Amino acid sequence: MSDLLDLGESFGALPTSSQPTAATPAQPLALNATSANAFSDAFGDLLGLDSSAPKPSLLAQSTPTDGASSEMRFSYTEKKIWMKATVKTRKSLSLSNVDADQVSVHFQVFPATGQDAAVHLAVRVHNAGSRLLSNTILQIDQDKSAVLGDIAPNSFVSSKIGPFTCAEVDARFDLKGTLSASGSPVNVKFSIPASIHLVPWNGLTLDDVSNELSSGNMNSKSIKLSFPLTMPSHSVKSILMGHLSAAEVDGAGTVASVTTCTLAAQSRGGTKLLTLLKVKDGVVKIDLKCSNELFLKELASELKKLEL
Repeated sequence: MSDLLDLGESFGALPTSSQPTAATPAQPLALNATSANAFSDAFGDLLGLDSSAPKPSLLAQSTPTDGASSEMRFSYTEKKIWMKATVKTRKSLSLSNVDADQVSVHFQVFPATGQDAAVHLAVRVHNAGSRLLSNTILQIDQDKSAVLGDIAPNSFVSSKIGPFTCAEVDARFDLKGTLSASGSPVNVKFSIPASIHLVPWNGLTLDDVSNELSSGNMNSKSIKLSFPLTMPSHSVKSILMGHLSAAEVDGAGTVASVTTCTLAAQSRGGTKLLTLLKVKDGVVKIDLKCSNELFLKELASELKKLEL
């Protein structure tokens, strides 16, 4: 499945990082240093960590696994997760040449280079049926289209489409379109995640994080996600780090942990996000601390839908 994972190479200029490009990127916020032990205490009750545990440091980059290129599955590049779009047959059609249950559409979101608050979609259409999908065309917002051509049974075709302007800062939004194949259209909806507004919050130390947590301005949510036991812990962390466009907090030279890490990101709208990951036995616990309560709710809902 090496071709399934190498979008950056296929699209040339398409970024391989989920870090948004903005005309005026959010600047790291100045913080006063406090004790690193306070950081451990702040998360200790939630995650069962003691103050003697090694502080998180830089994690290793993940390496995608290979597989059969003709098989479509919910997969990921090194730092990008494929998200599933909603496909529905139009009720007005009494007879359709397209079985919506046999067609799946997955997508990745990338910042539009040189454009503020705009994104491109990398779209993958998979035909799981037994009939050829001919003359396949995806159209979004009337003026944006991608010609996918013929899609053979049990195969997929990828394309890039956009740019699309983000409807609001620090909020998710939907893009609706039509996928036409074999003379029949089906409706497609792409839910663009709130995380697209995030950029790395670089330069933080554990002391800085402790200071933020003690400020009283952070809202909290914790969620858990399951992942295959065959997937390495560092891969899970790398995937989530990429999805959140986050920087890893400086571990002040301590030994790197393969089961925990602390991430920091901020948005163009000024939202601050701190995330602690704990990976164990096929489950990752994600503890979110965010300065924007509405953004936090949208982000938690978004993460719960991810399939690792």
